[in-house]
Amino acid sequence: MFRLHEAVTPAEQALGLGALDSLAPDEGMLFRFGSPGVHPIWMKGMRYAIDILWVGADQTVVHVERSVSPETYPTVFGNPAERPAVAVIELPAGTADRHAIGAGAVVTLP
Repeated sequence: MFRLHEAVTPAEQALGLGALDSLAPDEGMLFRFGSPGVHPIWMKGMRYAIDILWVGADQTVVHVERSVSPETYPTVFGNPAERPAVAVIELPAGTADRHAIGAGAVVTLP
């Protein structure tokens, strides 16, 4: 179980986790999108590495990027077009491996 901050407004989504100095091991951020598609994420303003999970309409993980570091900016990460997502969850780096979260894992969005 993870405690997810939800980025609701466009301003919150643009800032993302950039406003937080760190995350607890059970903490993350949820981004919901209005329709299934490719939803790009970048590391602008980040100070620590994260795992990024794209979640499909059926609430399964469709793609994972592991341990994405702030130094990757301005690289943009996204789910493959053939695997549309409706949400993104950002978690502390290493969480996906520690909890065996990969493509096909079932998640329950709050």
